[in-house]
Amino acid sequence: MYRKSAILTGLVGIVMFLSVVQGVQAGSSRGGRVDAASRNLGRGISNVVFSPFEIFDSVYNIQKEEGETAAITYGVIQGVTRTVTRIWVGSFEIVTFPVGRDPMIGPEFPVRGGVVNKLFQPEKRTEFTTPGHWQFDPSGI
Repeated sequence: MYRKSAILTGLVGIVMFLSVVQGVQAGSSRGGRVDAASRNLGRGISNVVFSPFEIFDSVYNIQKEEGETAAITYGVIQGVTRTVTRIWVGSFEIVTFPVGRDPMIGPEFPVRGGVVNKLFQPEKRTEFTTPGHWQFDPSGI
């Protein structure tokens, strides 16, 4: 059994290598086959690696639109569903990257323009909290 899977893995690797070599020989200009294959591979890796951020992004977006209760229930469920979808699609794109397919789901890359981008923009970090929201109020005791 082990020997058959090793042979099958080797054959798949050879086919993928030959596809890339054929693409390089066809031309490596922008918009060519190699560019499409490398974008497909990068998109697949990005979908798998950054898929957990879909949970945070869904919770953040739903909290902004529908409130906290919806965010911690529906937002988490939607985020987990999107995470699993991104993992499956990303894995498929990694395996089939020599073909150079168009994006299967949108947005093409995870959390594009969402909560993760705001984390890396210091001027927008204030959007995450409301002034006075997390302050201790001794009058409530």
